[in-house]
Amino acid sequence: MLLPWSKVKDWTCFACGECCKWFFVSLRPDEAVRISSTYGRDKIEIVHGKPILRRIGNSCVFLHGNLCLLGDEKPIACKLWPIIIMREGDAESYFCGYHVYFDDRCPGVQKGRPSDRLYRVIMEAIHLKEGRIIKQINTTAKIKSGLLPSTAAFIFVKKVPLLRGLSMNTSLCNRQSTLHFI
Repeated sequence: MLLPWSKVKDWTCFACGECCKWFFVSLRPDEAVRISSTYGRDKIEIVHGKPILRRIGNSCVFLHGNLCLLGDEKPIACKLWPIIIMREGDAESYFCGYHVYFDDRCPGVQKGRPSDRLYRVIMEAIHLKEGRIIKQINTTAKIKSGLLPSTAAFIFVKKVPLLRGLSMNTSLCNRQSTLHFI
């Protein structure tokens, strides 16, 4: 169920990895090209004409234990979840020109009166959505260094274009974020 931000006390990523098991992650065209060219075309699949991250068994190909091997390179849909930012919604969800909701399936969502920290989380999410920042601080798990294995040790890296002859207008790709999971 989606909760308006005004009904959420706080949210913290517990690095449980459940979101990486529940959803098929939609990719923006620029994300699909970047991930495909860095990690290999086999990490992406096209479903109903849209690129998504491939799944192995019941989880995302980049899930290792409960952690994402992509780190800062995660798609925007992954960086934002469980925060859903929309242009339209109800009065309880309005925040700085957007309507902000939290998916309460995430175990890190705490219901209640919004905390000061929640405001920082939401502002960071809005900045991520708008493409103003890339580095996450409040909208990601706090992982001790050395806990996540080297990506190269687990993923065969090869440079293969997603689609031969694909040209991309990056200004169009950066204008709107893909925020939904299919």
